Amino acid sequence: MAKGTEIVDRDAELKAQIKAQQILLSKIKTSSKFISFKGGNIIIDKKVVPNAKTEVIVLGLLTERSYFPGDFDPDVRQSPACYAYANMEEDEDEMSPHEEAKDPQSESCADCQWNKFGSANKGRGKACRESIRIALLPAQKNLAKADIWHARIPITSVPAFKDFANTILEAGQPLYSVVAELSVVPDVKSFFKINWTPKKPLGADDREIAYSKAKTAVANIAFPYPDFEEEEQDKKKTERIKSKVSKRK
Repeated sequence: MAKGTEIVDRDAELKAQIKAQQILLSKIKTSSKFISFKGGNIIIDKKVVPNAKTEVIVLGLLTERSYFPGDFDPDVRQSPACYAYANMEEDEDEMSPHEEAKDPQSESCADCQWNKFGSANKGRGKACRESIRIALLPAQKNLAKADIWHARIPITSVPAFKDFANTILEAGQPLYSVVAELSVVPDVKSFFKINWTPKKPLGADDREIAYSKAKTAVANIAFPYPDFEEEEQDKKKTERIKSKVSKRK
């Protein structure tokens, strides 16, 4: 075999290996950490935060639309049947269901019956819920070791977030440059609302860490919702295997 041919063959083999590994990585499911606002509380890692207040750093965001058939039950883990995302560079009018949505309702959000006022089961709103997904860090002492969390902000609390974000952006600073107080307060109409208050700017070292985390968060924020039914089946399968192994001992 000529030397040049050998190099070409190795290059083709390397490209094939890279492609195979990329396909494998795309099939690996990762569970993301979500902050819960169940019952008007702030719940992080299954623990209720005292006084419904905590300090965070906002890393990135995208707009989201999600459709749940029937009445939404906050006490039951469930993913939307259909959902769509749009980041800061995309036009919301051109949103379409995510490729991993379990039951897409339309080819485009603009033409979807559930994206029209009056389609909700109750009231005159839309059955497809509008919200924003936010990636953030807990403002802990060692930011380098902090995990990226996500929060789903309902439309009733979006104006408060926009006011907070505009205050920072209009000052010429990125969102990740500021420590913010995230709080939940009671509300007569929507049961609770989520508020954001700028507290202090990050120091130079922490700002560099937050910048790095923000790049990671923005690149990965459009992850699909998990299939909780599949997770539950896997859990039961694991429990059955453990039970069989235990009986053999």
